Amino acid sequence: MQVYYYSLGNMPGFSDEKIHLVADNTPENWGNSLMFRGTPGQKNSLSLLNIDLQLDSIWINPNFPPSNVAFQIFASFVNAGLEIIEHINFTIFFDYNQNLLPDSLEVVYQETLVTHIVTSGYEELDWEMTGLETGSYWLGILAETVGDENMNNNLKVISLEIESAENPVIINEIMFNPVSGEAEWIELYNKGQNDINLGQWLIADVRDTVMISTDPYILNSHDYTVLGDDSSIINYYAMRRFNFIYIPSFPTLNNDTDDLKLFSSSKRLQDRVMYHNSWMRREVLPGTSLERIHPDISSMLAENWAASADPTGATPGKLNSIFIEKPTEKSVLEIQPNPFSPDGDGFEDFVIFEYRLPFPTGYLTIQIYDIKGRKIKSIAEYTAVGQHGNFIWDGRNDSGRFSRMGIYVILVRIFEPYTDKYSEFKKSLVLVKNR
Repeated sequence: MQVYYYSLGNMPGFSDEKIHLVADNTPENWGNSLMFRGTPGQKNSLSLLNIDLQLDSIWINPNFPPSNVAFQIFASFVNAGLEIIEHINFTIFFDYNQNLLPDSLEVVYQETLVTHIVTSGYEELDWEMTGLETGSYWLGILAETVGDENMNNNLKVISLEIESAENPVIINEIMFNPVSGEAEWIELYNKGQNDINLGQWLIADVRDTVMISTDPYILNSHDYTVLGDDSSIINYYAMRRFNFIYIPSFPTLNNDTDDLKLFSSSKRLQDRVMYHNSWMRREVLPGTSLERIHPDISSMLAENWAASADPTGATPGKLNSIFIEKPTEKSVLEIQPNPFSPDGDGFEDFVIFEYRLPFPTGYLTIQIYDIKGRKIKSIAEYTAVGQHGNFIWDGRNDSGRFSRMGIYVILVRIFEPYTDKYSEFKKSLVLVKNR
């Protein structure tokens, strides 16, 4: 005799069905029919198929792979049918057109694996994927077996973010003391060669951490975006609208000092600026931004920041007014620009000394002398350095005063590591205008 206590709460027109016909009548072996009006005289909609391979889940490790570094792909499978599964055909693909199909040009890997998965059995497999370029991808897996009676549970696609290992997105300009009634903001710049998705990225100061965008936002290579809570700055500075991201809970920036941090979606630190109002280098009116001199020089160096020299007081969404090109030649020391004019007009106000040592590490001394042989400034004094780097000079001497117009001699000494040997040479630099 068969006894079953049917469940309550079915939607009208949906019957109770037994799952395993030869099993007992416990509540776990019954459920609501998947078919309206049930399946009288037919196979129950909840009954197991003879052959039914189910792709249960796929994931990767690490969750946010860096660019051009191999990572692991994992997939788990369940035998949702009655017969043993002996073979699985795998197709791994990148769903570029997002049609949930492995088109021929999207397939990157195919394999047939011998297995032995019994009813309700579980198996996990993994593969190594070669490194990818920075960007957003849709990674898909299609799993098939001969005679599968249900192909609706054989495919899954997940989003995949490949992060640049070089931290190409930087904090490039900061408006922490705007004109009364105007908004504070932070400008980001993508100095890399690849577009970057800022979705799920974070910006933080000493008090608050907020998400830049919950939705995907693509910052194109060599382009800018401005973060803030007031879109009126678009018209105020005649910006392009798509160069602005509205953040309702944008942090309140301190006028004296603050600690700004930029995090990627994996919570990896991308850039950090511990600015101070003295980094402006001169007295300025409210509405003057703090600009970065060069994107490739550390954001933690005060020497790489100064007040904007633009007539509007800032340059959101475009090249900074105090930007100067770095030297391109690869000799021991290059100077750019030469001559330079540290007069605060935004044109050639700073000079970059770029050095390249003939060995991996060493010690460097860079001193500046006037035409009478008097030392006026020490840029570096037996400073431990790597093979390549930069120093910036704003034209001030060791007393903090601007140097006079004229020709200056740059004395460079390079000390080899672990020895007493050093080499010395001189270069000239012309200061054509001062205050």
